[in-house]
Amino acid sequence: MRHISILAWVLTVPFVAGMAGCGTSQQSDGGESDVDEGFDVCQRDTSQRDNVDPEWELTAAGAAVSGYICPRGDEDYFWFNAPEDGTIVKVHLYNAISLTGVDLCYRIRPEDGHVAAIGSHCDHDGSDAVTDITGTFYLDKAGKYFLEVYDEGGDEQDARASANYLLTIATVKDPDTYEPNNTADQANSIGGAKGFISFIGDQDWFRVEVSAAGQIMSLQLSTSGPAPVDVSYTVYRPDKLTPVNTGSIADGMKGAAQLKDVLQLAESGTYYILVSDAFNDDSDLEVGYTLTATVLANPDSRDRTGAGNNDFRNASAISSGATVSDAYLATRGDQDWYVIQSPGTSDTNPALIEVDLNCQTLPEIDPAVDLIVADPRTPCTKDSDCDLLSWNCGGQLAEYRNAQCPSHECVVASGKCRGAGICLPGGCGIRTLIMRHIVDDQNPARDWAVPGEPRHLRTVAPMFGDTYYILVRDFTSQNADLQHPYTLTVTVRPEPDANEPNSTFQPYATNTSEEETKAWNASFATTINCTPDGGGGATCGPFTGYISFRADQDWYKLEGIPAEAQNPVNQKDTMKDYRLSFSYSYAGNSDMHVTFGWNRPGDFDESFGWDVQGNGSGTFGDNECSYLCGEYHGGRPIYFVVQEYQRLHYDYAHPYQITLHVTPECPAECSWCTPAGGAWACPCTANPNP
Repeated sequence: MRHISILAWVLTVPFVAGMAGCGTSQQSDGGESDVDEGFDVCQRDTSQRDNVDPEWELTAAGAAVSGYICPRGDEDYFWFNAPEDGTIVKVHLYNAISLTGVDLCYRIRPEDGHVAAIGSHCDHDGSDAVTDITGTFYLDKAGKYFLEVYDEGGDEQDARASANYLLTIATVKDPDTYEPNNTADQANSIGGAKGFISFIGDQDWFRVEVSAAGQIMSLQLSTSGPAPVDVSYTVYRPDKLTPVNTGSIADGMKGAAQLKDVLQLAESGTYYILVSDAFNDDSDLEVGYTLTATVLANPDSRDRTGAGNNDFRNASAISSGATVSDAYLATRGDQDWYVIQSPGTSDTNPALIEVDLNCQTLPEIDPAVDLIVADPRTPCTKDSDCDLLSWNCGGQLAEYRNAQCPSHECVVASGKCRGAGICLPGGCGIRTLIMRHIVDDQNPARDWAVPGEPRHLRTVAPMFGDTYYILVRDFTSQNADLQHPYTLTVTVRPEPDANEPNSTFQPYATNTSEEETKAWNASFATTINCTPDGGGGATCGPFTGYISFRADQDWYKLEGIPAEAQNPVNQKDTMKDYRLSFSYSYAGNSDMHVTFGWNRPGDFDESFGWDVQGNGSGTFGDNECSYLCGEYHGGRPIYFVVQEYQRLHYDYAHPYQITLHVTPECPAECSWCTPAGGAWACPCTANPNP
C-alpha cells in the first residue's frame, strides 16, 4: 500500500490509497489472518520493483515513511542512495499494533537485479507483540539500493489504520578502521584500534604470523560494556579452513565480554582469527571490541614440536619412580601423554602402578589422569575399530553389567564393553581408570584427591599390561596455566599378593554395585583348602593377602568345610550347624578400616561380617551368631571376603593373615534361630532340640 510521511499520514488517514500488490514471494508462511477483512478494502498503487520514482525514495535521517501490507502478496518497493563505498545503512521497521497477521520483513538489494539480496530481517510472528526490528548492513559500493517491505509468507494483509508500518533509514560511515576485512584473503594485522561488528553478518578477519611449530597463541577478546553483539572468535590454521578453537558469549547484553584462550599451534605460517556475532544476527556501531593475540614459546619442552606429546603416538617415555617436574598444561585442551613399560605384566600376572599428580599451584585447572592399556583380545587397525571391545557383558542391573568390563562400562545396545576409541600397539585401548577430584559426601570414594589438596591426585591401581599410557589433562578442557608446572611421578611395583587377581577391579564401586557384583567376583576367588581338625570341624589357613591397591577386594573360596546335607532340606532339623570363627593380624596402615565377611553361594544375599579400624590382631566369631542358622545343611563352598570399608585406603607393604575355624555346633546365643524366628532352627541353649 502507498507510503506517506508520518506527518502526512496523521492528517490524511481516511483517504490513504493502497499500493500495488506485486506478489513476488513464492512461499506461504501458512498463517491465518487475525482480522476479518470482509470485502477487499485495499487500494492499489503503482509501486514497482527496481523503480527509482522520487516518490519512493528513502532519505537518510529523514522522516519515517508509512505503509500497509495489503492485499496479500503486497510488497512495497523503496530505494535510496549510498553516498560512498563502505557505507553502512541502518534500517528500522516497526509498527504500533500487537495483533496482526502480517509478519513484517524487509530486504535490501543492489541496483543490479541479478545480484542476491545483501541482507534481510523479519518479525516471524506479527501477532505476538509489536514489530520493532533494526538491522545494519554493509554496502561496499556507492550507488542506488532497493529496500522491499513485505509479509514473510506473502499470505497475510491488514488494511486497518492502526496496522500501518513505519520505516526509517540512516547511513553512517563504518567506525571499523580494519574494514574491509570480511574474508580471510582480506585479513588485517591486529593493531591498537578497536574493531566493530558494525553490520549484520559482519565478519572481521585478522592474521597472525607464527614463525615455528609448537608455539602458543595467547588470545583475548573483550568489550567495554553490554552490547547487542554476542562476540565470538574462531582461530584457523594456515589453510584458512581448519579451526583450532572457538569461543563466544551467550548474551552480550548481560555485561562486558571477556574471552581468553591459550592455544597450541601445530605448524608455522599465517594463522587467522575470525571475530563475529555468535549468531550473525546482531551488530553495534557504538560498542566495539578489543582483540589481542600474542605468540609465545611453549613452557613445556615436550610440546615444542608440532605434535608435542598430545597423543599416544608421541607419548613421552618415563621411568618408574622418576618425577616429571617441568610439565605444563599450558594450552586449552592440552593433553600430555606419557608411557611406562613393565615387561611381563598381564591381566593374569598383574603389577601395581602408583600415580601421583600434583597440580596444587595451578588454581584454574581441574586435573585428571587417565590410565589406558591395550586389550590384546580386541585387535584393531584404526581408532574407529575401538569404540567397543570384544568383551561381552549383560544382565538386568547396570552395576552387574559394568563389572564385567575392564573399562567399567557396558554398552547395553550391543552387549559389549566400551573401548577408549584409540587403536594402540597391541590392541584397542581400555581406559581402566579416570582419576579426578569430586566432592560427594555420599560416596567419598569418588574423590581421588589427597585430603585437603583438591588438585593433588594420588592412587595405586592394578596394572594389567606391560605398556601403560598415562594421560594428564584438565578435565573440562577449558583452562590452561602458562605460569605453573605440575609434577608427575609414576611408579611400577610388583604385586605382593600372590592371590591376585582374586576379584574384579571396581575403582568406582558403590555399596549397591558391591552387592550386585558378588556373584561375578566369586568367580575370581582364590581357593583355600580347609583341613579336618579331628573333631568334626576344620581349619582353613593360615593364609595371607594384601589390600594392595585402592578398592581392592580379596575373595577366597573355602573348600572342605563339612556339611550334613539334605536334599530337600528338612526345616527345624536336628542336624549339626557349623559356627565360623577366625583370627586375624595386620600391622600396617593405621588409616585402614578392614572388613571381613562370609557369603554363601547362590544368590549371596545371606552374609555376615566384621570390621577392624587400624592395625592389630584379634579373634571374631566366638560366642556369636556368626552364621545364619540352618544354612549349612547345604550351600558349599563358603566365600570369605577381605576389603577396605571406605574403598579409599591401601597398603602394599604390609600383609594381613587369617586363620579360620569351623566347629559343628550352634552358637551359644542366636535369637533369630528360634522356631518363631524364621524358617530354620537349630539346637542351642535358647532353642532346645526342635
